[in-house]
Order: sequence, then C-alpha cells, then structure tokens
Amino acid sequence: MPRTYLEVAIWIWAACAACIGAESSLWNRSELPAQAAGSVLRGVCFADATRGWIVGDKGLCLATENGGTSWTVQATGSTATLRCVRFNDARHGFACGDGDAAAPMASGHMVMGRAPNAGSLLVTSDGGKTWTQQWISNSFEIWCVETSAAPNLQAGNGWDPHLDGDILRSADGGKTWTERRAFRALSDIRAVDKQRWIAVGSPVSVGFTGALKDPLLDEKACRALYSRDGGKTWTPSKGSEGATCLRGLYARKGLAVAVGDGGAVLRSEDDGETWTAVKTEMPADLRAVAAAPDGAVILAGGARGVFAFSTDAGKTWRASWTGRDDVLYAAAACGGTFWVAGANGTLLRCEAKALAVAKDLPAPPPPPKEPERTVTAAQRARVRVGDYLIHAVRVVAPGMGMNLDFQVKMSVTAIKGDTYALAVEVIKGTPPPGQPAKDSVEAHMADLESFADWEIGKVREEKAEAIKATSERLPDETLEIGGKKVECIVIQMNGTLPGGAGTVAGKHYVCKSADVPLSGMVKLESVQNMAMPTGAKVELKSSRTLVEWGRGKE
Repeated sequence: MPRTYLEVAIWIWAACAACIGAESSLWNRSELPAQAAGSVLRGVCFADATRGWIVGDKGLCLATENGGTSWTVQATGSTATLRCVRFNDARHGFACGDGDAAAPMASGHMVMGRAPNAGSLLVTSDGGKTWTQQWISNSFEIWCVETSAAPNLQAGNGWDPHLDGDILRSADGGKTWTERRAFRALSDIRAVDKQRWIAVGSPVSVGFTGALKDPLLDEKACRALYSRDGGKTWTPSKGSEGATCLRGLYARKGLAVAVGDGGAVLRSEDDGETWTAVKTEMPADLRAVAAAPDGAVILAGGARGVFAFSTDAGKTWRASWTGRDDVLYAAAACGGTFWVAGANGTLLRCEAKALAVAKDLPAPPPPPKEPERTVTAAQRARVRVGDYLIHAVRVVAPGMGMNLDFQVKMSVTAIKGDTYALAVEVIKGTPPPGQPAKDSVEAHMADLESFADWEIGKVREEKAEAIKATSERLPDETLEIGGKKVECIVIQMNGTLPGGAGTVAGKHYVCKSADVPLSGMVKLESVQNMAMPTGAKVELKSSRTLVEWGRGKE
C-alpha cells in the first residue's frame, strides 16, 4: 500500500554500506587503482587464468593480466552504469549497461519514469585497450548480455520498480537490435552450447492492456525461460515459479543453478527446461553465482557480504560471511580462485579448495532489524477494525490505449500492535491488467502521513526514486462527499522525471480530522506528460475520489 502522497501519485501514473569488520580468513581483499576506490563494481569475468575484467558505475572498467594480482583502469569513453562484462577470449569482449549521458533517444521499448535514452553496449577486439560504443535502443536498465555465439548476441533488461522487460537480439555484434517481449525482467542469460540457452529473471508482475496472446505471458509465475534454437524462440520453464526475482545464473551441460531474492536457489539438470527449488536458510538476497572450472564448488554472493557455496552440484548449500557488509553484485572463477565484486570498491578472492574443506566458517549476520517506529496518537486514531474507504479510480491515457474506471474498497480487518491488516477489493468495474481483484496487505500506523504541522504556503522537497518534486500546502478547502462536508488539507505537487523524460503534477486532498480513516485521502488528481522518441506526447490523467467511508467501533 503506498504510504505517502508522492508514492500514491507514482503508484497511479506508473500502474553507504561500510566495512564493519575484517574479512573472513578465507577471503582476501584486492587493492584497486585509486580511480576505482569506493566505486560500485557490478560485473566481473575472466577469459583465462591470467586475464580478467571488472565493470561498474560511470563507465568504469578494470583489467588484469596476472590473474588478479594487480588491476589497471581501461578507458571506455562511457559514463554508463555498466552491469555486465563477458569475454569470449582474451581479445574479444562486450560490456553492457545504461545511463550514458551521450546516449541517443531510445526508439524501442520505453518505461515511464526513466530517461528515454538508449542503453549502452561496449565492444572491444583488443582486450579492452580500446572500446567501441554501440547503443541498445531500449530505455530500461540493461542487465546482461550473452556473447558466446557472437556476432549473435542476446541482452536482457529490467527495472526493479517496474519488472517488465525483453529479450534483445542482435545478429551483427550489437550494431542493430530487435526486441522480443518477455513480459518480465531478465537479469541473466547464458548459453550452454550454440543451441541450448537459458534466461532467468522475474515473474510477470505488471499489467498489460489489450488482448495479448503469448505463451510467455500466459505462464505468469515462471522466472526462467529456455531456448533450443540459439535464442531465436523461448519457452517458459516448469518449476521456476515464484514471486521474487532471480538475479544470477550459472549453466553448463546438464546443470544450471539460479539464485535470487530472498536467498532463492533453483537447479536444473536438463538445461533449463525444468527446475527444482532448493531449500536453504539463506539470510540475504543472492545476486550472482559462479562455479570452479571443474564444477566441484559452486559459489553465490549477495547482500550484506553474505555468500553461500555448494560442493554437491547445488543440492545443498552452506551460508557464511565475507566479513564485509557490502552488496556482492558479481561472482566469477579464475582457475581455482573465486572472485566476488560489489559496492564500495569491494573485490575479494577465495580459493575453491580451501572453501570446500573449511570447517568453522563465520555465520552470516542476521538480517538488520527494522528501526523502531513511533506512532502518534493522531495516527492511532485513524485506524480501527471495521474502518473502510471506497474510492472511485479513473485512469485515462489515449496514447497508450488505457481507459480504466473502477472502484476499490479498503477495509481494516485486524490490528496487532502498531500494524494493521488491510483487505483490498475491486468492487465495481475491472481491475487494472495484472492486478488481482482481491488482495490483502499489512501496513504500519507510522506510515499514515499527517499534514497538520505543514503551514499553508510552505514548500517541501519530496524524496522518491526516479522523480524530483516539490509539494506546497495550499489553502484548505471543503469538499462534499456523499452528502457530507469534509474539510481538507490541500497539497499541490509538481515533479520532473529524470533525463527530461516528462513531468508529473498532482493535487491531493486529505481530511483534516480522523473522521475519514487511514490515510484520510479524499481526492487525488494527477497528470503526467511524457515525450516519446517519435516526438509525440503522451498524457496520462488519473484521479482517485472518495465515494463512501465508515468508521469501526473504538
């Protein structure tokens, strides 16, 4: 449930970690050039036992020619957030990402809320001494690229606030691209051989307008796809169903291992056609997975410096800690050495043989405790069992074929301490595509915003991902709802999307008293304008208006 006015507006229109201890004795930290100090390292790979590369934010690329003993900076000419690097041999490599300031306008799949610029593909044929900039015409984050069949390439994309995406295919080494809708984010793609390919990512988690018929859309819960024709066509994988996103993939003939959010681990013995979930007690999200060359040890790294490893082809896992509290975004093997890279310039190495025989390993740190939250008397007065709100919701965007008109009821069904259970049901009309007609959520009273101390005429800076906005309290107004007069605080918001993608403006009316329960929302109006690459402008208008409410017993 959106907690703040700005989050509600975004919901409608969008339908530094630090070292806290010494590394584990198994792990050694590698020194990086000064230019890389504190950088976010997102991808790592080795072409052989001596030559490897690391990529990260602001176009960063590091290279080694001595098995990681030392690293040097390679100039890429890019300012992109580079998320993945793959080398097919010591000379031919590719790196992908997004956010380059020089990127042209995208002409492919666009996502609202992000700058409408193309993604980046960097190509080298001399081991990274020089890189050629090419573009992937798609405005999502570019998460991965599979290059082993070059010049046939495939890239996957996504964006965590909007887990949609595509299979992006190039037949000419990345000069031109075609899109195949995957209807889900794809975080990693790997080729077992020229014909057998595997991709992993999120389930289908966003709605789609129109009568779409597609096997990839029909199997909404699948988080893995497989191909038997070199990535030309894709089929949903059985057994990969889940609610969270898979982030990393390791694949060889006869064995594939995928890891992801919530410590998820899946394995496949038929090159991605079917999967089995592995029961683990992983206390952190996992971001990447790699295996030693002989396959004897498989290692996964993730949030808060947590790592896990298996010595039986992924059937069982042990979790431990590197001794650092940094997110590990990437993992790779060079000979018998594992490498993990992540936030704050973290680059650690560990010997696979030592890991396989290790006895007393540091326990992973427990998940961080939620900070204590103070609930005011005014917030507590807004929640009783039996409270309900019915809002009429209208969303219109002719340029996107969107015309939604429905009513949603929210009811408080239980209170436990400072949290409450909220039943959400569409009681009239059709819910937005991809959204259930009935749902239930748990909310915290501390999230119920109060505007009572906001002086009329005062302006505040709003903070939210992907949007810059200010809000001003306007003079109070009285609205008539269901024959009752409701005195409302009025908030006007104006914001811009990053990269000149568009603007969003809205006006929010909230009841001054606790007569209207929960958020007290009486009315919300929002307008978003977005410029498309064709020059056309898309306008999305939305409103959410209170039509009925009731209070439960005290």
